[in-house]
Amino acid sequence: MFDLSSARFAFLDLETTGLSPWFGDRICEVGIVLTEGKRIKQQVQTLVNPERLLSLGAASTSGLKDEELSTAPLFADVANDLVEWLRGTVVVCHNAQFDIQFLDSEFRRLGREIQIPNLIDTLMLARQYFDIPSYALASIAEAFQVPLTIAHRALVDAHTARGIFFGMM
Repeated sequence: MFDLSSARFAFLDLETTGLSPWFGDRICEVGIVLTEGKRIKQQVQTLVNPERLLSLGAASTSGLKDEELSTAPLFADVANDLVEWLRGTVVVCHNAQFDIQFLDSEFRRLGREIQIPNLIDTLMLARQYFDIPSYALASIAEAFQVPLTIAHRALVDAHTARGIFFGMM
């Protein structure tokens, strides 16, 4: 039996320069909330220099600026830390396919792979088990009474995914 109270979770969210790594969009922010059960053990937030400009949509959604990203570390500089933060955890994302395809793309650029053997998608869980008018992160958060202060910043959205996940459980 899986014991939620002692499981190690990594609630992960990424902000990106656009919607498709196949068209060259890149990760520009990483947010992770590491927990043991519900207890927060560590929070990680880092901007990433995407080596390209934000799309207009990404800039208006996240509020990030090209100028602040240009001085951030490159993905290559944070990749090893990211692997360590996720090692031995159950990774939880909202719309996991989106985040994982970007992670996969970034690691492939480095000639590497990232392995995430334990992955939970709160969007998939919500669609499968809950009748909610909208499955957007903010709507699901509202349905589970999870406060959402600023949407579309990686660490805030990772905290929201954490609240949603434990609300669903």
